[in-house]
Amino acid sequence: MNDKQESMLRIIRALNQKTVENGCTEAEAMSASAKVGQLLDEYNLSLSEVEVRSESCVQSEIETGRKRNHHVQYCVGAIARFTDTKAWHSWKNHSRSYVFFGLKPDVEAAQYLYNVCLAALEYGAVEACCKGVSQRSSFMLGMASRMSERLSEMKRAKTQYVPVSNDCKAVAVVKQQVIEEQFRGLGIRLGGASSYRPQVNSSDSYYKGKAAGDRVSFNKAVGQTNRSRLLGQ
Repeated sequence: MNDKQESMLRIIRALNQKTVENGCTEAEAMSASAKVGQLLDEYNLSLSEVEVRSESCVQSEIETGRKRNHHVQYCVGAIARFTDTKAWHSWKNHSRSYVFFGLKPDVEAAQYLYNVCLAALEYGAVEACCKGVSQRSSFMLGMASRMSERLSEMKRAKTQYVPVSNDCKAVAVVKQQVIEEQFRGLGIRLGGASSYRPQVNSSDSYYKGKAAGDRVSFNKAVGQTNRSRLLGQ
């Protein structure tokens, strides 16, 4: 990794810390988020096959602070596939954690999408005025399911579109090789994804959640409030 790329990643990490929770205004947080997306695009476009081979993978752990599962878990697999990372869950400090492993910019992107999905689910349930646990769970399951589907659709579209003058396919193959080789070095064996899904007790809430998942903006916009921007309003 050259000095310019390392500097870009330091800026990305600093911008990711500019959140409302960390004391920034919504306008500052939105502006920082938009810049992150721009820098991630610039970084990925600047990578060559040789540079990818020299990259070191990183892993980032997201502590949920929850003992119980959250519906965002149904987005984690799609996030990993979209960002070309590996993902798994573990237990830390008596709460569930999610880990993303891959090249630095891809892990940054995975963290970004995880936070978008998590916030959208929480805000979406509030906006939908879900009454009781059953309605809330069904709504969030539908919303998580649709966001996951959209990320998978976006991944397929991104894979199919490759400019004629670009060696993206070759770089993508090398990147997967690098990730697989370095992941084997961790000595971690991943099990298959669980097929379990919570029961849908409210079909109406579930399909409202699916509709809300269609409105979520994965590209952070500037000049909107946190809630309206996430829900595409």
